[in-house]
Amino acid sequence: MNNKSFIKGLVVCTALMIAVGGGLFLLNHGHNRPEGVAEDWLTAIGDTTRKGVEADATRRADKIGAPELAIRILEPQPEAIDRKAGFEDLEVGKAARLSEVDGSAVRVAFHVTARRPADKTEEVNGVLTLVKEAGDDKWTVTALDVIDPKVAGVPELPSNGGPPPSSAPVSLWLGALVGAALVGLVTTALVRAASPAAPAPAAV
Repeated sequence: MNNKSFIKGLVVCTALMIAVGGGLFLLNHGHNRPEGVAEDWLTAIGDTTRKGVEADATRRADKIGAPELAIRILEPQPEAIDRKAGFEDLEVGKAARLSEVDGSAVRVAFHVTARRPADKTEEVNGVLTLVKEAGDDKWTVTALDVIDPKVAGVPELPSNGGPPPSSAPVSLWLGALVGAALVGLVTTALVRAASPAAPAPAAV
């Protein structure tokens, strides 16, 4: 196999990888998980007290929901917790629709271990409300209630025996497997074609 053919093969392999990635993106479009959005928002909220990333974290949180919603769970004085992340850890549960016929509003249970002054922590349970506008796949956090998920009527957290958060659609998993297999086959073929042929055995 000459160099020109090998380069063409690499171009084909690269194009295939881009096509697979684009296909997976299209399949994923419209499948944003509210649980993932809730977790991203809580993570950003926790980072708003962390030294060096406060401004960036505030911007990240604000894109999903107003940071002011977290006033009841986040330490208001970053210096009091040595400007560390506001939460030591966090967990979210499976989203529950507010209406059986309308999936544009959901509630998600959460738990955070919130840092408090004097190296103390507080275990906080609550529920986030997320809303998705008609014709848009973007979830927005619109409310935070400090309440026991059982009382709120939403699924328990996985650590308390509740169901796991929703996963990516089956189409994405199948697409990823098929894409990986195709790229692997093409790469293997290129490597074999580029390898020098074994010398013929000498005549006796």
